[in-house]
Amino acid sequence: MGLVTSEKDEKGRKVVFDNLPASLPRVLSVGRLDLNSEGLLLLTNDGVLKRKLELPSTGWTRKYRVRVNGEPSIKLLQPLMNGIIVDGEKFKPMTISIDRQQGANAWLTISIKEGKNREIRRALDHLGFKVNRLIRISYGPFRLEELKSGAVEEIRTGILKAQLGNLIELKEEELDKTGSGFKKSLRRKKKISDHKISVGDNNHEIEILEERINGLNDQLNLLRENADKKIKQYESTVSETQDNIDKLLGGVD
Repeated sequence: MGLVTSEKDEKGRKVVFDNLPASLPRVLSVGRLDLNSEGLLLLTNDGVLKRKLELPSTGWTRKYRVRVNGEPSIKLLQPLMNGIIVDGEKFKPMTISIDRQQGANAWLTISIKEGKNREIRRALDHLGFKVNRLIRISYGPFRLEELKSGAVEEIRTGILKAQLGNLIELKEEELDKTGSGFKKSLRRKKKISDHKISVGDNNHEIEILEERINGLNDQLNLLRENADKKIKQYESTVSETQDNIDKLLGGVD
């Protein structure tokens, strides 16, 4: 909370990526959390995978604990469970349970499929309920659980393969046999069936291909930036080494 989920912020506010360990490569966020929200945020260095996980067609549920001011009831929240239009934008049906009433506030658990901009806040505000705390507790099969605020946890390859088996295939020889996490050579293996376009579903397939192109462009930019970073590191090392050589030669009569 209090960090912008963006590469840079035009207002000069701190961004999530400023708080990541320096040892991490450049990564992309899967979806976003708005400035006043908290909880689970998935990160990946694979632009294509990022796009795939964000698509509503992937079917992954985002689950949130939400605290609102007021006394909501299932009857009052029913419009959100049926699907609602707010400011001309249609929100798909949400799954909602009322956990408890706590004084002037109530805690809800809300699950959504799309994750549009400030979707939960806007939908509840439309019904007259002000959100004063919002915590993402899961994104698809991945859960926040006991992860501390600001902590980063790498998803081990075996877990990744088990959870994303229907989305990606990983080459066995590229998996880390020791179970210590991702290997640097880990790559996505495309399914041939992904490239087939049926006449009756062209628009959907075109959308998927466009998303793939965008993801590949993100991946290419990542590779370029990482390469530039490595080049600068090597140049710095060469410069320091040359300085040391010059100092040694300067000390020789």
